Amino acid sequence: MIHDLKKIIDGDDRLHEDDFKKAAQELLSKQFLMRTKVTSKRSYDLVVRYQKYFTNLMDTTNHELIVNETDGYVGVIPSNFITRMRLEETLIILVMSLLYGEKFLAQEQEDDNSVILTIEEYEDRYQQVTKRELPNKSEFKELCKRFCELSLIELNNNIEDSAAVFIRIYPTITDMLGGNALEQLAGYVMADNECELEELDDEEINDMDEEELA
Repeated sequence: MIHDLKKIIDGDDRLHEDDFKKAAQELLSKQFLMRTKVTSKRSYDLVVRYQKYFTNLMDTTNHELIVNETDGYVGVIPSNFITRMRLEETLIILVMSLLYGEKFLAQEQEDDNSVILTIEEYEDRYQQVTKRELPNKSEFKELCKRFCELSLIELNNNIEDSAAVFIRIYPTITDMLGGNALEQLAGYVMADNECELEELDDEEINDMDEEELA
C-alpha cells in the first residue's frame, strides 16, 4: 500500500499523502461521502480518481468500496453492519430501505434519486410490517442519529411547521443494506418473537416449579 501511494504521489505534484489519509479516515468514519457536500467533495473526487488504490486499501480493513458517480457518492460497506446494531435500529433502517424501494419503483424520487416522506407515512409502514409501535419522536431521532451521520437518511423539520418531521432517504441505503428489505425484516421480527415466546415458556416453567414446591 505504501509503495502504491508513493507511486501515485510521485506522479502528480499536486497530490499529498495527507489528502489520501484524510479520505480513508472519512470513508471509515462517515462511510459515505457525497459529491454535493462541500466538506467531503475533495475526498470524494480523490476516491473516484484513484478507485483501485482505495479499493485495495479498504479491502485490508474488511470493507467493500462503493463508487456511484451517477448519484454522486462513494462509500464503504463493513461486512457486519447489520449485526452490530440493536434490534430497534435494525428495524428502523430496514423499514427505511423498504420505503425507499417502494417510492423509487413508484417513480417518486427527487432529482438526486433520494426520496422524501413524512414521519406519519413512515410510522404507518413501520407498524404495518413490524407489528410494533414506533419509538416516541425524541427516541426515534436519537436512534436515527447514526444513520444521518452515515448519509443514509436525513431528518428535516418543516420550515412552516416546526412540529412536522420529514425524512429524506438517500440511494446510499441500497448499497449499505442490499437484498430484500421485506425478507430481512420478516427474519428479524420472527427471530425476536421466538425469543419472546421462549422467555414466556421459561416463566411458565418457573411458575409451575414454584407451584409444585408450594
